[in-house]
Amino acid sequence: MKYISSRWIGSNRGDLLSRYGVLSALNKYDFSDILVVCKDTSHIPPGYPTFANGSLYNLFLPLTNLRAFLRAKIALYIAGLDLQDDSSLVKLIHVYLVFLSYRALGLKIFVLMQGAGPITTRWGKIMTRMILNSIETIIVRDSKSLELLESLNSKAKLIQGYDGILAGEFGGIIPDDESAEVSGYISKAPTQPLIGFNLRRWFHFGSSVLPYQFSQNKYAQRSQERMAEFVLASTKYIKMLREQLNARVVLISMYEPGPDPWEDDLPLLQEVKAQAAFVDDEDVVVADYPFSLLGFCSLISKLDLMVGTRLHSTLTALRFNVPAINLNYTLKGRAIFNDLGFSNLVVELNDFIEDPFPTYEMTIKVLDGDPSRLMVADKIEKIIAENEKILLQAFQAGGKEG
Repeated sequence: MKYISSRWIGSNRGDLLSRYGVLSALNKYDFSDILVVCKDTSHIPPGYPTFANGSLYNLFLPLTNLRAFLRAKIALYIAGLDLQDDSSLVKLIHVYLVFLSYRALGLKIFVLMQGAGPITTRWGKIMTRMILNSIETIIVRDSKSLELLESLNSKAKLIQGYDGILAGEFGGIIPDDESAEVSGYISKAPTQPLIGFNLRRWFHFGSSVLPYQFSQNKYAQRSQERMAEFVLASTKYIKMLREQLNARVVLISMYEPGPDPWEDDLPLLQEVKAQAAFVDDEDVVVADYPFSLLGFCSLISKLDLMVGTRLHSTLTALRFNVPAINLNYTLKGRAIFNDLGFSNLVVELNDFIEDPFPTYEMTIKVLDGDPSRLMVADKIEKIIAENEKILLQAFQAGGKEG
């Protein structure tokens, strides 16, 4: 195999969908000679050979993987947002060590549809510049990430593109059981709006030297007060949707059921559902079925509106022409929505927590057609074409030289 896609991705549906889009687009343009290191073959488009993940987030690979790396020429690091120091410097160190191992094996490194920021500490900037200097080409997914990385004056070739979910195709056969579950979640009266809602445990309320998965209790304690306020604001917002619009609200996690409980959205969604106002309300439902990626996309595509904290809850909606409101907690959300032409659909998370009513007013405007599904479809179709063109040109310029 000439290419190896080896970034470790666990159960985060956003990262999984971004990688899926990139691999689907590359396959469409005949860059199919790619070995994918992954957790589950259902997470990637059909037709690609795979290896299982290695230890320490693919820092150490099984011997069979190592042999494949020795035969390859280019490592592809696809999707995600690892170039940041607001939660942990260890993540940057890990990325650098992974890239150092690739270079030791003689591989060029292509980073595709990656985000960056915030990077504010001195050591964070030093580590990020070292990472960039080990890379041949990086396609950055938004203008603010590009601006930040350009300020570090590295040797890497920097190109602006869009998120990987805005590329490729997501068609395929959805199993009957998943189609039935989708139908159950979206079952509503003809006049009812169907609104998806996502909230995440915002670990960025506090940071540490260690990543949150190695310091879970400390992160949870630091964020406890603000998360309680976030859940309360979410409850107030959903009550408005129910009482004023008679909306059916589907509470949607951006994590697949199973591992990674320290970051899963599901406990918070269940906490919202357990509120007295919703516990017996059949029109506030938690989508906890273990959907495949395509089944999950089918559910999102049926919504009238998606309101979400996790960026990819809203990007997935836009990808399927569903209007979306992003509850923004870092620069990445606002920057990406600005680049996509949806700057009016961003609400700062702190503002939402203080008063969810303006978000409710924005909801009404969107449900009234500002923007409509057709408007979203028109913008997204053009962006997908542009994103694939950027990806193809980068590979034609550098990938075939490998």
